[in-house]
Amino acid sequence: MPITDPMLQDAPFALLAGGFHHCDPAWNKPADGIDQCYKLYMPVRGEARLKLDTQEVTLRDGHVYIIPGYHLRRQECDKYMDVYWVHFVPDSLYLAFLLSHVANVHMWPSSSLEYWLDACEGIPRLFEGGSRALFYRVQAMLMDLVSRILETYRLEHVAAVDPAFEQLRPAIVFMDRHLVDNPSLAEIAKVVHLAPNYFHRKFSATFHVTPFNYMLTRRLNLGRQLLLSTNLTLDSVAERCGFSSAFHFSKLFKKHRGISPSHLRRQAQP
Repeated sequence: MPITDPMLQDAPFALLAGGFHHCDPAWNKPADGIDQCYKLYMPVRGEARLKLDTQEVTLRDGHVYIIPGYHLRRQECDKYMDVYWVHFVPDSLYLAFLLSHVANVHMWPSSSLEYWLDACEGIPRLFEGGSRALFYRVQAMLMDLVSRILETYRLEHVAAVDPAFEQLRPAIVFMDRHLVDNPSLAEIAKVVHLAPNYFHRKFSATFHVTPFNYMLTRRLNLGRQLLLSTNLTLDSVAERCGFSSAFHFSKLFKKHRGISPSHLRRQAQP
């Protein structure tokens, strides 16, 4: 069942998909479009391996893991692994900017996260129509773990970015509110009283993404969430995400996510 309660839309993370999964050798695959997100895994039996750009990790029971899927290259399971899982992305551009500096898997012993274990175990219920309380508990758990990750990094340069972020914040709010309307660069730049070309350069230098690609990513993330959590037709998903047609949406989704919308729905798994 989709997480569509309007009361739950203003949250730190978009929860794309989640549940409980029994992995076996059929789980083995190179990274693809479905991995373009962050992942929380809590194995409870067996083990599996992940290969990232600069790291190889064995997932074992007794631990909770946060995995930057953007750096994932391959996943392998020789025998089996039973795991609670959730895929998520930050809904905040600034938090996404901070997390973009994180390229390695982070893990904690389950014994040190006893307070959150019921939240992990509740993830399947959440995607079957769980309560608002469970939704916010999972959000709180993710915020706690992400904050622990950020504390391990010394991002001294972030302080220097803050003034630019504050100056550009109204433009970000405007883009978020009018995401599916595809506002022009001139319309966005006008909000912060900057010339379009100068705004484009400043935004791109601050967040390492162009305004257009930021909005496109948000729209594709919304599309991914709708594909994985609803039974909407492809035409309806495309319309809700501000694309002119299902063909246009599918073409951009395949280009930027490495997988077609229909294939994503068929192959969705942790």
